[in-house]
Amino acid sequence: MSFLRTPLALGLGFILWLSGPAIAAPFVASEEISLWGTATPPGSEALSVTEQRIRIDDPERPDLRVSGVARPGLSVFLPAKPNGVALIVAPGGGYTKLSFEKEGSEVARRFTAKGFSVFVLKYRLPDEGHRNGRLVPLQDGQRAVRLLRSQAEKWHIDPQRIGILGFSAGGHLAAATGLDFAREVHAPVDAIDTVSARPDFVALIYGAAGFRARPADAGGSPESSLAYSASGTLDRVTKNAPPTFIFIAGDDPRVPPQSNVALWQALHQAGVPTELHVALRGGHGFALLESASESVRGWPASFETWVRAIGMNS
Repeated sequence: MSFLRTPLALGLGFILWLSGPAIAAPFVASEEISLWGTATPPGSEALSVTEQRIRIDDPERPDLRVSGVARPGLSVFLPAKPNGVALIVAPGGGYTKLSFEKEGSEVARRFTAKGFSVFVLKYRLPDEGHRNGRLVPLQDGQRAVRLLRSQAEKWHIDPQRIGILGFSAGGHLAAATGLDFAREVHAPVDAIDTVSARPDFVALIYGAAGFRARPADAGGSPESSLAYSASGTLDRVTKNAPPTFIFIAGDDPRVPPQSNVALWQALHQAGVPTELHVALRGGHGFALLESASESVRGWPASFETWVRAIGMNS
């Protein structure tokens, strides 16, 4: 398969506005792909919800927060010189919103510059009225991998080099997609659902991973909290899990670093190529912020080195 860009693909370049001498405004995707085409996503029938986009103008942590997701999709960010590797990016937000700029389009900017074709995942959120809501993020994660694999030629990517990188709750979704790729979480919608949902590699950045499965809480816990244990990552580790990169700060106040260590241990014991970084400090939600601790600012370079080490980007 050739990964040279066609004139049409080159015409889908993205736009970068400058709001000042050194401050870049949001990266704009060339287009958004509907995950489920014209079909209603499974479990979202008769759903009435309006997508909300709230701009956060905090100069230290600017963001675009998305909720009310009824039509999940992939925002496409194409590089000038593609290396054939597709990277699905799953923003965090505690399964109650999506940190779509800080942990999405800004990340796309960083990795398209390195040749990755980046697809930012707008996934459904558990508490927004979907039937069996705690599983809709996983449905969308599986579907994203299947969709890109089925359209690999269109996007000039290698169908055997599709990875998923997630932050915080998006890290849990990335881990669940990698470990629960064979789990049937909905009835097939079309031929795309016959394609393998296994990502070829997984990356977790302060990922809320390392959970064990438990049944629905009869006490009425919100679906968002149950989404973590509905896909109990520690229970799903096998030798068939994709290679996994894990990065977390040792002083993370929201995700216990020990849970990431436990996931690394389980993967390592199963013989899965896995790399773990526990930074001295950095807290939670550092993403690509310039104000982040020096201890955590090097994660993108470490991730790229690891991708080369596992043979995904030679």
